[in-house]
Amino acid sequence: MTYAVRFLETLHAAGRSAEIVVTPTGARCLSEECGLAPRDLVEKGDILHDPRDLGAAIASGAHPTLGMVVIPATMGTCGRIAAGIGEDLVIRAAEVTIKEKRSLVLVLRETPLTAIALENLLTLA
Repeated sequence: MTYAVRFLETLHAAGRSAEIVVTPTGARCLSEECGLAPRDLVEKGDILHDPRDLGAAIASGAHPTLGMVVIPATMGTCGRIAAGIGEDLVIRAAEVTIKEKRSLVLVLRETPLTAIALENLLTLA
């Protein structure tokens, strides 16, 4: 989770804002690894979305974005994105990002990678 915090710090230092989605598991890791809550990530201009809100603006291709970064991207999340199983806002927004041919960056959490994980990543490539 420290990569996500550092990424947002760098983004904010550059004067950029973000639309942030923290899953329940992500919130737990954020608390355990960094002592932070999802609200602690938000700065002026940022929007914190509920991960269950599949109607959020970022779930639509009409919403303008430069791309999406998933930090950390578990192999489960990568597999669900690759399979098109849009069960939460992170996965749905990633599907829209791919559909709109925008950049999708996945910062992988686990290693070593299994053959199944590599196949899913190849599908996403």
